[in-house]
Amino acid sequence: PGVHINTVGPKSMNGHELPIEVAGKSSVISTDSLEQLRAYSTPHFLANTPYEQNIVQLSDIVTGKTPGRTSINDVTLFCSVGLSGTEVVVANEIMKMAEK
Repeated sequence: PGVHINTVGPKSMNGHELPIEVAGKSSVISTDSLEQLRAYSTPHFLANTPYEQNIVQLSDIVTGKTPGRTSINDVTLFCSVGLSGTEVVVANEIMKMAEK
């Protein structure tokens, strides 16, 4: 309980860095791009699972459109699709919010 997991390695049905069951324990599953996640030539490891419909855009969490962690006991999962510029922009926005 109360852990955040970032995936940065392979995330296809043919190879992934963590068991699919981790998604089942996650109260929040996010990615930097749903469009890119769905465009993988080999399906994403959560495609066609009950957890696929729970994946949300990180930008929606950052802007408050979608809730993120709501309890200190939440397990949250971030599935990066490699949009390095996105991470920089998100980190900048978090720093701005922290300064306020």
